[in-house]
Amino acid sequence: TWLAPLSPDYAAAYFVRAEDGRPLVFEARPAATRQPLRLAVEATRPGRYTLSWPDLSAAPQVALTLVDLTTGQQTDMRQATSVSVDVNATRLPDEGEALPTALARTVAPRFELIVGDRTTSGEAPPAVASLTLDTARPNPASATARIRFALPEAGPAQVRLVDLLGRTVAVVAERGFEAGWHEVPIDVARLPAGVYVVRLGSAGAVRTTRLTVTH
Repeated sequence: TWLAPLSPDYAAAYFVRAEDGRPLVFEARPAATRQPLRLAVEATRPGRYTLSWPDLSAAPQVALTLVDLTTGQQTDMRQATSVSVDVNATRLPDEGEALPTALARTVAPRFELIVGDRTTSGEAPPAVASLTLDTARPNPASATARIRFALPEAGPAQVRLVDLLGRTVAVVAERGFEAGWHEVPIDVARLPAGVYVVRLGSAGAVRTTRLTVTH
């Protein structure tokens, strides 16, 4: 939730738990320059969790970028409304453990929220740590979907669409790419409805994500 700014030069964000609106943290940062805010994510049960931001209408009119510090994935928060990540379980306090001791744990940040331009003059863009494949959008798709991926180094890469039996139904891209983020379209208009796998391969590494086709 984006609140009224403390002044025209500041952006104020209020993070809440979606199911009950329970407040989690409040943060305010200058909005005119690139301001990173690091966020830790914890869960008592392992699984795939979704972080969402359904309404940015009150957000400052600057770039908003969410960077996954584990995978290197960068999400333009104005182009997407959520991101899903796998989270390991966090150890619960032992019975009888003093609460201040439990709260004193240092938790490594999982995300970096960048408010403002991604780079400032003379600053290099954030490096991609490893081969990264974003989710297809839209998903489900009926005509055309777009897939974003990132290479840590320049080199050849192949993007294929395969069915659940592992058979290639389309070669989306197969050529050399520069390091960084790229986006390619996937034509699914002539494919039968069903679930497919987008497979990205480069330098011996492979990443996959699912795409549902509907008509």
